Amino acid sequence: MWDVIEFQDDITLKVNIISTNSKYKQGIRFAVDFGNGVIDINGFTGKEFYLMEDTCPKDAIVKVSSEKGKLSVYNVYERADGNLRSLGDYSGMLVKQNGKCREYRCTTSSIDDFNTLVFSIETM
Repeated sequence: MWDVIEFQDDITLKVNIISTNSKYKQGIRFAVDFGNGVIDINGFTGKEFYLMEDTCPKDAIVKVSSEKGKLSVYNVYERADGNLRSLGDYSGMLVKQNGKCREYRCTTSSIDDFNTLVFSIETM
């Protein structure tokens, strides 16, 4: 349902939304859910951010500082009423690690189709 990236000290990540295949707008939620910390994306700071398919820059740089060394990563989608949803009954993600890069294949509505949102996170 979600991934937790563990790290020592601070971490810098490069994020790419590779593809989407859904009637709903897809996105990624990044959050420091454990202890104190901050996320910085292009000079904007906070404990959580949403990078949506229609506004996420290619090769988005995400910098994270966290006393617990943990960053939560969720797939989210925007419902027709404008509300963001995550962790639904059929939501899920497959994570494939390849060196410094993780590829995420997500679904929001089917246990058979993990192509609703495909993105990568590379440790810099």
